[in-house]
Amino acid sequence: MNENTVDNKMIELFESVALLEVVHNNGNISRGTGFFVSLRNDSSITPVMVTNNHVLKDIKTVTIYKEAGNDTVKKEKIVLDQDVEQFIIRHETKDLCMLLMGHYNNLMKDNGISLNVSYIDESIIGYERNINFFSDAMIIGYPKGLSEHKSYHPFIYTGKFAYPPSHKYNDVIDMVLNVDSHGGNSGSPIYALDLKNHNMNLIGILSSGYAPIINEELNLRDNLTLSIGIDVKALKDIKKKIADLYKDLTGNDID
Repeated sequence: MNENTVDNKMIELFESVALLEVVHNNGNISRGTGFFVSLRNDSSITPVMVTNNHVLKDIKTVTIYKEAGNDTVKKEKIVLDQDVEQFIIRHETKDLCMLLMGHYNNLMKDNGISLNVSYIDESIIGYERNINFFSDAMIIGYPKGLSEHKSYHPFIYTGKFAYPPSHKYNDVIDMVLNVDSHGGNSGSPIYALDLKNHNMNLIGILSSGYAPIINEELNLRDNLTLSIGIDVKALKDIKKKIADLYKDLTGNDID
């Protein structure tokens, strides 16, 4: 992959993420990040949006915001109501879910709405990878306090893995990164970068941040916030449910 290809790939990755504003049933409003993937099932392609379970927890409505092309002020959006729950596939144990976008893509087309999003191909997902302790990491997301003011462009965070991503940290945490985490970034894609070979793979989904305790007695925490991620392999677990859910909703098998 040459430098021009990397530039084009970065534009595609930027266009594959969107800002989510969620109104919960208790009236609270929260923000998060989602990203769009084309999943392959035999001969068919299923468009989905991936984010965290807690981002879409107990939702009344969710609004997907995206910048309008290169315009830094205008934005595009689609509002999904509480019926959206039937199109969400949730992981049973991980903080991860998928929103089936086929239905909403058809609604947007019928109503003349166009979100400036790009669906990354499943081939970029590093289900099987060889990533070492010194690999570079990149997160693309929408930090609260910046992304919703004038510009709806996402931000990039880079750093190193704080624990080898080839090894599971524990039963709850899949990966830990030395990348600062901010509210609003939940659901952001995590990429492993091979700078030497100009290559990148999606290997995780940001779930939360963690500030290490430096004085337990005083409950003092470090200023640096580590990022906690879900291994992208968990997508395979909920991907298996897509065909069954599609048949329940439509009465048809996926072509």
